[in-house]
Amino acid sequence: MDFNTKTGKVYLQPHKTGKKWKPVWLSLFPPSSSGVGRLEIQDLGGSGAGADHGTGVRRHRQPLGDRKLKVVRLSELISVLRLPPNAEACPLENMSAFCVETQDRTMVFAALKDDCVDWVEKLSHSTFQRGGDSGSNQLHMEENQIYASGDEASEFWVVVQRTDAATRSGLQGSYRLQVGREALLLRETQKRNIVGEWPYELLRRYGKDKLVLTIEAGRRCESGPGTFTFETQQAEKIFSLIQTTIKQKTSSVALGNQSQE
Repeated sequence: MDFNTKTGKVYLQPHKTGKKWKPVWLSLFPPSSSGVGRLEIQDLGGSGAGADHGTGVRRHRQPLGDRKLKVVRLSELISVLRLPPNAEACPLENMSAFCVETQDRTMVFAALKDDCVDWVEKLSHSTFQRGGDSGSNQLHMEENQIYASGDEASEFWVVVQRTDAATRSGLQGSYRLQVGREALLLRETQKRNIVGEWPYELLRRYGKDKLVLTIEAGRRCESGPGTFTFETQQAEKIFSLIQTTIKQKTSSVALGNQSQE
C-alpha cells in the first residue's frame, strides 16, 4: 500500500451559509499502476459533529455503498492549503480546516488538528511531489495558473487579518482575491460576490512578506482609507502580478498620451 494512501472521517463545509458542516468519508488514492490518483468524497449522512473521527483507521462503520460518492482526480487540483487558525468556524474546537482547490470549485474540510496536518502533507505529496523535484513541479503549476488567460487564473485564496479598516468593512475569514485589470477584487469563496474593490490608482501603497500581502487604500476607495492585510501562501506571486498589471496599465496610459501629442 502506498504510504500516502489515507482514509478517514472529516467534515465538508456547506456551500450555503447557515448550514451545518456535513460529515463525509474522505479517501486519498495516490497515482499507481492500478488507477489514477484521486480523492473520493462519500456522504455519511446526518449532520453535526460526532465523537468518532478516523485518522486512517476505520473505527466506525464503513460508508454504505448507496451513499453519494464524488471523485476528484488529483490532476485537477491546483492548490492544497491548511488554513490559519480561526479562519473558519470548525465543527469542534480541536479541529483545523484545510482547503482543496480545483479550477472550478473550492472545498473546505475540517479534521482533528493532527489529522489535518497529515491530510495536507499527503495530499500535497501525492499531487505535486511525485515523479520529480517537488518544488519545481508545484511552482510550475502555480505560475501557469497565474499567467493563463481568464479571470480565474488571477484568483487566490486569502484570509483577511484583523485591522481597523477590515473591521470597519466587516471583512473577516476566507475569501478569494482577484487581481483584475483595473482593480483588486475580494470575492466570497462560494457565491463569488464582490465584497471589496480597490482600484490600482487609488492604492497608496502595497507590499508583501513571505506569507502576507498588505495594501493601503486611499480615501477615495469604497472601503475608505486604511490598511488591509491578507494571509496567503502566494503573497509573492500576488505581489508580482499586481506589479506587472500596474506597469502594463501605466505603459498603456503613457502610449495613449504620446499618440495624442
